[in-house]
This record gives sequence, C-alpha cells and structure tokens, in this order.
Amino acid sequence: MILDPATHRILYMNPAMRQAIGAGLDETFSDKRCYEALAGRDTPCDTCRNSSLSRTRVVCWNRRWKGEHMLLNRDFLIPWHGNTAVMSVGIPISEYIRLAAGGNTLLLQENGTNEAIESGLSQADPEAGIQATLRGIAKSLRAERVLIMENKPGGGAVSCTHEWCREGLIPARSELKSIVNRKLSPLVQGFSDRRVVLIPDYPAFVRKNPAMEIPIPDIKNVISGQLLIGGEPMGFALVINSAQETFRSASLLLLTLTDFLAVLLRCESQARRLQEDGFTDGMTGVGSRRALAGLPKAYDGRRSFAVLVCDILSLDGVNEVAGMAAGDRLLKKTADTLARFADRGMIFRIDGDEFLLAEYDMDEDGAKLLAQRLQEETKAQDIPLSIGYAIHEQGPLDLDDLMNRAEHARLQARRYAVVEGKSRLR
Repeated sequence: MILDPATHRILYMNPAMRQAIGAGLDETFSDKRCYEALAGRDTPCDTCRNSSLSRTRVVCWNRRWKGEHMLLNRDFLIPWHGNTAVMSVGIPISEYIRLAAGGNTLLLQENGTNEAIESGLSQADPEAGIQATLRGIAKSLRAERVLIMENKPGGGAVSCTHEWCREGLIPARSELKSIVNRKLSPLVQGFSDRRVVLIPDYPAFVRKNPAMEIPIPDIKNVISGQLLIGGEPMGFALVINSAQETFRSASLLLLTLTDFLAVLLRCESQARRLQEDGFTDGMTGVGSRRALAGLPKAYDGRRSFAVLVCDILSLDGVNEVAGMAAGDRLLKKTADTLARFADRGMIFRIDGDEFLLAEYDMDEDGAKLLAQRLQEETKAQDIPLSIGYAIHEQGPLDLDDLMNRAEHARLQARRYAVVEGKSRLR
C-alpha cells in the first residue's frame, strides 16, 4: 500500500493487502487513515515508522493488521505525483512459515530475494539499486542472466535498459537496444492472462513459435515477469537459464520482484528527468543557469566567443497589470524569438526576466549586428528588450567576467535609452 507520511491517509491499496485485512475489492479507502482502516484506532499507532523513513533506507518490521496474517513490512519513501509517499510492502509470513514447516523450499528462496530487494532499495542511486536487485534475482534463481526490457516510445519495440550477467559471459545489452515486438510476440502474448511466463524448454518453444527471437546464444530456459506501473505495462524482466530446481518456484518470486523493479525503474526515470529538468528552464524550454555554467567546459580557447544579455524591461508591470499568465506568455514569446537567431541550446534564462544568448566564432561586428537584428525584431513584436554584448577573443574563458561586461553594456544602453529617448547598443 502507499500512504501519505504526514496525514497517514491511504493513497493506494492493492488487492492482496485488501484480502489480508478482510476488505472488499470495491471498498474505498481514500478518505481513511491507515491506523483507522488497518488497526481500528483513532490515533496513529505507537509503533508507526513514518518519521524514520527515507528514500535510501528500508525499515523492516513485523506486525499483525486486521485479519489473520502476520506481515513482514518493508517500508520506504518514494516520489508520488510530485510529493513524497510511504510505500509499505507486506509479506504474509504466517503462510510462509506453514509452507516451511511442510518442507517447502520457497521460504529460503523468498528470504534470499527479500534480502536482494532490501539491498537494491537501500542504494542512493536508482541505477545501482536496480543492478543490486537484478543480482539478487540471479542469486536466488541461480540464473546466468537477468535483463530488463523496457517499451520504447511509440510502442513498436523494446530495449534492454539494464542487465546482470554471470562472470565470464559476454554482456548482451548492446545487442538488445531495439527489438521489434513481433520477434517477442509469442512471449508477450503470455502476459494476456498471467504476470509471469515460464518457458522451461526454450529451443522447443522456438520450434513451435518460429517468430520468437531473443538474440542471446545458448538459451535453455526463460522466465519473464511483466513490469506494470498503475496497471500499465512498461516492459518485462527476462531471467535466462535459471537452475532447474528453482525454475518451477520462480513464478511467485518474480511476481514480487517485478513489482519492486517497476518502482525502481520509475524512481530512476524520475531522477533522470529531474536532472534533465535542472538544465532546462521549465517555463521557456531554453537552458537554465545551471546549464550555462557548463559552457566553459565546452570552450576550447582557440576561437572567439560572444554573449548577449537580454532583459525584458516591463515584465513586472505586465505581471501586475495583466496577470502572471500574461507575463509567462511574454517570457515564452521572447525565448521563441531569440531561438530564431541562435541555436536553442545556446540560449539560457539566467534570471526571472533576463536571457543570455551565446555564440562561438563571433567577433565585435558580428555581435553588434546580431544585437541590432534582435532589437528590430523584438520591437516589431512589442517585446521591450534591453540588450548588451561582450566578446572574448581567445584563451581561458572567465564566464562571470564576460557576463559582467555584457551586463554593464546593457545597463549603459538602457540608461541612455531612458535619458535620451533613444535605442543604443553596446
């Protein structure tokens, strides 16, 4: 289940948890707190772990909620629709104890897999967490390879995004960058009525399904678990050549593990998106000030380099008179206009109403001409822009000094325009 750590409100509860507490599949929990629905209390439980949770550490504890099952809980924080939520995964250990008492080996395998899950989730880096979990799957099932195949944009193919393989084997990830769905359709069709597909004799399966093609040599058996987020398929995991004694019991294990992998993949995707967003201004789509800081690293010191600093003169007034939406439109219009004169990757929003445009191989005359063209175009579009520029000829680039010189020129041009009623570029 997924909870709000501050209010204890239940955000999501899957069918297995509902069954464990004796609730119906159609029962609504969105207006209930966990301690109300699960413990029959009016106040938070004395053993609540919410305050001790983090995204880099899993808290494990046992507890009996409503119903007959004793649950082994593993709780940790995850991103949830722009906020932070608690993900609580409960394993009904009463049933596993009963199975173990009957000589079933499932408990040992599940315990090893849970350790792999805990190891994966305890990693600060989502990529490292995924690799640790794949390594745990391989260890539990004694497999040669474990791969994650994610759906590519457009839905016509899948790509191997993560792989673990036994020492001595050649990694196959580079050969699996793009596989059209039809080559895997006999496998994927199995997900129509189950989450885990077992192929105990892969050569026989291929003879029966000639369209099937996994470009990995010497495949004997395959276990595949579908990856779902919010009920939507995002791909599947492939376990290649697991031990015969673990093969038949793999279905339950992989059901649990693919759910964890799906969460880890979503966390990795969000972390990557946040990193990308940090280099892009969300309002205008041009580079951010953080992206601008990387320019000196790309400069080789052997050519001239120009920057133009552009300030919207009336943005505050637009926001006050016409509203923030009008101000946002002005910012986007300005960025789009600048992008007509330079590569969007060389345009940066460096302050609320200020942009910087950078150009390689541009001298004083070129910068002045570009500034004049910009001034004419923005004036025609009723964008009140103040512009200043500065040139760096050669050698190590001091970006701060260059920006300060361009800003000084812009302020001089602005003061001149106010005093003289004229437009002047420096």
